[in-house]
Amino acid sequence: AIADFLPEFDDHPRLGPPGTRAVLAGLRRKFTYVGGELLARRIVERWQIHVGQARSGTARLREFETIVAPPGSIWADPFPRIVAGADGKPDLVIFAEEERDDRGRGTIVLLSRGDAGWSATPIYEAEHHLSYPFLFDWGGERYMIPEAGGGKEIPLLRMGASITQWERLAPLMRGESAVDTSLLAHEGRVWLFTSFTRHPDFGSHYRELHLFHATDFP
Repeated sequence: AIADFLPEFDDHPRLGPPGTRAVLAGLRRKFTYVGGELLARRIVERWQIHVGQARSGTARLREFETIVAPPGSIWADPFPRIVAGADGKPDLVIFAEEERDDRGRGTIVLLSRGDAGWSATPIYEAEHHLSYPFLFDWGGERYMIPEAGGGKEIPLLRMGASITQWERLAPLMRGESAVDTSLLAHEGRVWLFTSFTRHPDFGSHYRELHLFHATDFP
């Protein structure tokens, strides 16, 4: 599960894991057996995002809304935010990874809720896999660092006139297959946590956690 979400966008510089106080979104894998014969059974992997209200530090998953992608797709790595809706009232949106069977790689999408349920709007695509759209506010602007290890860079995006418009800036780092990059502002410095994949197998990124720091951003 992922906790501490939803900073509202304002002019106060803020960095760190998607922060706060009202909403908890969780991601759960559910494995289901399909088929009657033992040898014919296979495992179907289903990804779910759970969204609900956390009160007094207590959250009950069974009371949360379950968000499931359409057949042939998964939604993962959720980063929720509260924005002004069409009626001017606060509205919940979720930045996430979408991976579709017909595409074979992840892209970054914006999940929003309508009368027919949740739907995805493409935000950022590349020729390689994208995921983990880490969001943060700095100097009155909103930025995103999606995972792009397949492109051997740590990309940096800045939000434009709306939450669906993002401008690509100079990468924070080139030449490394970095995954799950996160930033934290602490004691006058900006700290960048990331994992490097130095071996062919994807799971190798769990073996190396690196920490970089600077006096300012970007």
